[in-house]
Amino acid sequence: DITVRFDANTAGVPWEFQPVARSVTIKIGETVQAHFSATNKFDRPFTGRATFNVQPELAGPYFNKVECFCFTDTTLKPGESLDMPVVFYVDPDIVNVPELKDLKTITLSYTMFPVDKNKPVASSAPA
Repeated sequence: DITVRFDANTAGVPWEFQPVARSVTIKIGETVQAHFSATNKFDRPFTGRATFNVQPELAGPYFNKVECFCFTDTTLKPGESLDMPVVFYVDPDIVNVPELKDLKTITLSYTMFPVDKNKPVASSAPA
């Protein structure tokens, strides 16, 4: 078994954003759903996108997200709250990594950043 801890932060996003549960203990290879909660505390709609980080870093390639709110932008109206699920599993191959053989805890951390809906992320116009 391995414990996955959850962490949530914001960077320039006027939201309350947190994991519904702080951690879950799972079997390696088991697919699990965890939930995060977000509430827009701003007086107008606001769009954010989450980036994620897995610690220890060496465990990152073995932490697989099947579904994640971090795959898309999220827009919340003023005062709106949203349940944001993530479905994941830890790849069984992690047990073959000598440096991770005693690993008991993985931390999945999300940071929510603002998305400027008025600016394209990439331009297809010729340079």
